[in-house]
Formats: sequence, C-alpha cells, structure tokens
Amino acid sequence: MKKFYSFMGMALVGVMTAGAFTVNPETTLPISEMSGKGVSFRADGNEAAGMKTNRAKVFGKLPATSLAARKAPAREADNFDVITTPPAGQKLTMCGQSFSFFVDYGEVMQEEWDGLAYEAVVTDDGDFYLKNPISRLQWDTYIKGKLTDEGITFEFPQPLYRFEDEESGVAIDLYVDVLEYAEVETEDEYFITFVPSENTRTITFEKDEDGNYIMDYDYMLGAVTANGNWQGYGECELILKPFDVKKTEVPEGVNFNYTYVLADEIFGWDHTVLRPMAIGFDGSDAYLKGISMAMPDAVVKGTFDADTQTLSIPTNQFMGQFYNYYIFMMNGLGREYYDESWGCNMIEILLDEEPLRLVYDAETNVYTPVTDDEHFAVMIFNFGNSDVTPCEYYSVDRIYSQGEITNYAPLAPQIQDVYSVSEFDDNYSCCIEFILFAENEIGQLLIDSNVYYNIFVNGELYPLTAEEFPSLAAYGIESMTDVPASFSDNDDIYASGDFHGIAFRNKNIFTIGVRAVYIAGDARGESEIVTVEVPNSSVESISGASVVSEEYFDVAGRRLSGPVAGSVVLRRAVMSDGTVRTSKVMMRK
Repeated sequence: MKKFYSFMGMALVGVMTAGAFTVNPETTLPISEMSGKGVSFRADGNEAAGMKTNRAKVFGKLPATSLAARKAPAREADNFDVITTPPAGQKLTMCGQSFSFFVDYGEVMQEEWDGLAYEAVVTDDGDFYLKNPISRLQWDTYIKGKLTDEGITFEFPQPLYRFEDEESGVAIDLYVDVLEYAEVETEDEYFITFVPSENTRTITFEKDEDGNYIMDYDYMLGAVTANGNWQGYGECELILKPFDVKKTEVPEGVNFNYTYVLADEIFGWDHTVLRPMAIGFDGSDAYLKGISMAMPDAVVKGTFDADTQTLSIPTNQFMGQFYNYYIFMMNGLGREYYDESWGCNMIEILLDEEPLRLVYDAETNVYTPVTDDEHFAVMIFNFGNSDVTPCEYYSVDRIYSQGEITNYAPLAPQIQDVYSVSEFDDNYSCCIEFILFAENEIGQLLIDSNVYYNIFVNGELYPLTAEEFPSLAAYGIESMTDVPASFSDNDDIYASGDFHGIAFRNKNIFTIGVRAVYIAGDARGESEIVTVEVPNSSVESISGASVVSEEYFDVAGRRLSGPVAGSVVLRRAVMSDGTVRTSKVMMRK
C-alpha cells in the first residue's frame, strides 16, 4: 500500500523552526558529503561511524530563553515598539545569501544558505524597513534602516519580539543587535559565542555594481535579550540581492489530468516511492503539477515535441516561496559508485544544465527519461539555485497514468498504538498513533494534499479545538473536524509522512476512532471508521505484542546508536507479531 512519503534531505534541519515537514526515517536518504555543485550519500542508507550527515555544525549552547521564544506569539507594548506594520512605500523582494545560525534541539548550528526570502519597504524619504531580518525567526516584524546610493545602514539595538515566558509569566523582550565573535572561559567550561559589539552599534550593507547589498563581514546581525544574551539566531556575511523572478503561470483553460504518477526509484534501497501528480497541455506547452510534496500547487513547465514524442523540461525553474526560502526546480544526474575511502557504495547527484527529456509511449501512456547507462534522472526542489541544497528530490524512473479515478474513498487508517500518558504528565490523558494511506481500495493513488482525517471519541465526531490543543491558536484555528493529513501543531498534533499522533487532554475518553477523508472540490470520499479502546496503562498495546527489536532516528531521518537524552527521536519498533510501530518520543534527561 502506498503511504505518504517526503524526501526532505539534509536541508530539513534548516527549516525545522519554521514548522516544516518532518520525515519518515524509513524513506529519508542521509546526506554524507557536500562538495561543489553535487551531493553524495551512502547507497544503502546506513550511517557509518563518523559519517558526516549534515553540513550544519554545532557551534555553541542553547540559551535558556530560546525555546520559549520560538513558540510564543508576537505582540506589541507601549514600552517596546516592535514594528509590525511599516509605513506606505515601495515594496521590494530580495533574495538572501548568508551564514545563518539557528537552534536545533539544544545546540546552536551554523549553515550557509542561498535562496533566503526577504521582503522590504522603502519610503519616499529613504527609510528602509526589512521584514524578518533573521531568517529563521519568522515573526513578521521589521527593523528600520536608511537607504542611500551607497547602501543601507541600520542602527542597533532595535526591538524585534516580545513573548511571555510560559513558566514564570514574565515578559521577555528580544532585540536585533550588532554582535561579534567571542570566546568565553569560566572555571567550569569553555565555549564559543557572540556578544554585543564594543566597537560599533551600526551595520552597513554596501551596494555593489550589480545592485547587491553586502553586509559588513566583521559582525553578526543577531537576536539578543535586553541584557545582551545571544539567543542562538543570527546572520553573518548576509548579502541581499534583487529578486524579480516569477513563477510559472498556467494559462486559463488548461485542464489537468490527475491520473499520473511519478515513480521514484530509490537506488540502493530496492524501493520505489510513487508520487501522484497531474499533467496539463496548452498546445505544445506542458504543465506538471503536484510533483513537490512540500509545494503541492507548484508548477513545472515543459515543451512536448509531437514529432519525436519527447517532453523536455528546462532546469532552474522558480517554484515559489516555501516558508522563508525561494525554491527552484533543478535537473540533476545521479550515479551509483563504489567509494574506496568509505568502503561502500555511494550515490552522487550533480546539477544538469540540460533539460530533462522524457520519451512518451502513447500505447502505455508512460513517459520515460532519456539518460545514459551510468546515470539516472533526478528532479531537485532546491533552496536557491546555486549549490545542491535539496528541499526534496526525486529520481525519475518513469511517469505513468493509473487510469481514471472514480472512487475517492481512501483506505481505512491503520492504528499503530493507543496508550495512557497521564502518569507522565497529568495534563494529558492518552495518545493515539496511526497511519494514513493516500490510496483507494483498488490501489489508485490519491493526491496527498487532498487527504484529511476525522477523529471520533466515544463514538461521536470529535472536533480538535484550541481549548484542548492551545497551539492551534497560533495557526488561527479555533476548531476543526477535517484535519489536513500534513498538519502538525509542533506540540500535541503530529504528522511525519504517513505517521500521525495526537495527545489528548480530555480525561473522559474510552474509545478513539479515526476516519480518512478525501476532499477535492465537490468530491468527498470517506473510509470506514477504525475504533479502538483506550487502555488504562501506557504499557498496554492494542496488539498485545512485545517488542522484538527497536531502532532510533532523529527528526531528519538519521539513524542513531540509541536514544539521546533531552531530544525528540523517532522510535521504530518491530513487534513479536511482525508489525512495525513508529512513534515520536521525547527522551527525558
């Protein structure tokens, strides 16, 4: 049966704080090495000792207030003038390139990024308002600078955000400030950090001949508390570049055929992932929609040559904005080879400047890529359009039609586990974990973004409300019964590929049911409701089976040697009855 899959690659860590998709550890390809325009990883998907699985590197320790700051909604106050609405002026769209710092599970990481999405407003008198100046902190607030013919100048500190500490209830103010590198040594420890600069309160972006604004490389644009404590987020060597690239627009009247499927052959894994998609035509112009799981409405444009029956898809196509990144579709060439230094098979993916060419077989309704014997075709949904930094990537084995879809009822969910959690946290009662399938009963794939689910408690349709699940308020949701399959609130409602989990606070739950729902325009299909009783103890399992073996993965899909205290891990347990249960676990310190 086809499940939800997402190939988020190494770039996932960089978007975790924006609430990005998480991944299924069984289908994530760990990245081992980045070099030039290509990326290499082990073909078997296993992690070797000392293997470099991410370009991001540990830099320092997480300051105490950072985690709370990421969860709290922004608000203004009389004595803290955060700019949430700039004056009227010319709106600018800019593309950022930066050595960014961010927090990932208690550690401060550094990563070089291209394709950061920035917005600005320039007033008639030259005031320059930059939105979300620190790329990982999307609070929709602005800092104010001055634009001249030579560049942009900002004076600091400037207020950025105010939140209320969840434990103490005390309001904490965050600022943007000029920071500089520092090495701190005490009797107990030594660590590297950034502190407010003693030499200047100004950061200047100088304008070059290409119209780019280049930040003074001696300093960081960083987030600090009122007393100057760095919060682990900031930008170094930031370059703001003009950006006027437009997404592909689909002409009116184009009818999409949603019966097509992209077959993604995972080399070295003996596994194929099937991705439902659509193709529409306007004369010789072809439009492919739904290939990207992260951006289901994004469109790739190609040209169909009727004489050669060949579909050509150019590389470097702008797909749109995904959180605070600009995403491009890039063509790639992959190959599998044996690496002597690693002592194992590796897969290398390189950018290909040539169009991806697929030959069409009208008799079978199948498009097959044209490659040589050594390489396979890859579509990369990339952060920016320079280095290989995948948001998603698919090896294109073929694109085929599965025939007309007349039954929109998804397969029934598969409940993995239900257990009590009240003994761990008295605020909660129980948790349910289940699998959703984007597939009907005859094996046809359904568009993932149209799949939802309903929850039933004690036999009644149960709305998920902001009263029971407070994090919903941050998404502007007071109540919902049709829950999108991809939705996570990063707290109590969890989605990772096909795997889902919900932790309830309601103490009067005796049975929980789940129903899969497909909604596409006026079409609605519903599965049967699968219901289980809630046990009194978290030790009990719906199957009654015992654990035979277990593996642990981090949220980027990298296999761990064991659970890591103080972190969130994915646990994959093989049961004595042969079933496999996957769950997200917070490992206590």
